[in-house]
Amino acid sequence: MTPITNPAVAMQLPVWDHVTDRLVMAEMFYEPTRNPHMLRIELEDWPIPLDVPLRVLTQGLEEPTRSTEMSQLPMRDNEHVLWSIRWNLAAQERPVELRMLRVPRMALVWHLTQVSRHGARSARVDWDGEYERLCREHRWR
Repeated sequence: MTPITNPAVAMQLPVWDHVTDRLVMAEMFYEPTRNPHMLRIELEDWPIPLDVPLRVLTQGLEEPTRSTEMSQLPMRDNEHVLWSIRWNLAAQERPVELRMLRVPRMALVWHLTQVSRHGARSARVDWDGEYERLCREHRWR
């Protein structure tokens, strides 16, 4: 995997292990010159970074969506999405590793809004409108 050297957007996102309820910090990097349709996600306790299509993160807000490494599903509480991460760690002696992480929907939308302001157009989503709608629905403003 190509290292991220000068991302246009670098953000931290708190996520929770869905099984243990332990907080895990995720870092999200967007570098449009490297690949304008991908976002790199690094988890503090995960050995390998994930390159996730923006399509998975945007469409997964409303419906189950998947890529090779990750699926995103909206949760029933409408305040979180679930990341299901699959990775082949054969080099680390385990054939397949699975992680289930609970991600605050509002924080993910805000982060994706920042990415969209740097030119990402992988999906036709009105990020400012989505942010405002979520704020109104949950009375966050």
